[in-house]
Amino acid sequence: MSSANGIIWIGMDVHKDTVMVAVFENRKDAAELVQQLPNDTRKLRRFFERWAKRGEIRSCYEASGAGYVLHRQITEWGYECEVIAPSLIPVRPGERRKHDRRDATQLARLYRAGELVRTDPDPHSRRGTRPGPGAMPSVLPA
Repeated sequence: MSSANGIIWIGMDVHKDTVMVAVFENRKDAAELVQQLPNDTRKLRRFFERWAKRGEIRSCYEASGAGYVLHRQITEWGYECEVIAPSLIPVRPGERRKHDRRDATQLARLYRAGELVRTDPDPHSRRGTRPGPGAMPSVLPA
């Protein structure tokens, strides 16, 4: 991962079978690439490896039913990935969502501008413990 060539911003619209990706290089106004990929680990990894040759990768996708599996994979590969809170993505009044290409492009553009709020994929992983049965005070009579 060489940052000598700048930063590669990748926004992803993730679905069960496909991932729509939009790629911005440095501060260019238009997306360098908008492409639909199969939601397949090997193909996504190859995609990230190709773009990593051109710069440091920073990627994001909207939290959804897809969960955090993709986040874990991308970070294990050594690339930055953030999961974005969908309710906090700025949307123009009257603009409908659910257009994969536009959603991926908008995510990458807003992420690059620093206007997105990320979610914490697993808040308990940093503490090393998960709440157990004794974490809540007992409200039942003994």
